[in-house]
Amino acid sequence: MQTLVDVALGGLFPEVCNEWTSLTQYLRDVFSREWSNKKSAIVRDLANTEASLQRALREEVLNYVIGFFPYVVINLCLAHLQVHLR
Repeated sequence: MQTLVDVALGGLFPEVCNEWTSLTQYLRDVFSREWSNKKSAIVRDLANTEASLQRALREEVLNYVIGFFPYVVINLCLAHLQVHLR
């Protein structure tokens, strides 16, 4: 629909239509550049925080697992003793 209007108006008002076309193309270009810059900034932020998030997650998982380790050793020893005491 917009194309038909543009063609109809372009025949009636060619100078105004050319200005309008130039202006809309300029605005599209500006928007595309800004969007690309925002996307690039987001990607950079994610890349910068990825390593620190991985380290934090790894540290928390290790602390959680290590917290259970003494219980595992004690349970294995108790199970071993129960087998030998029977």
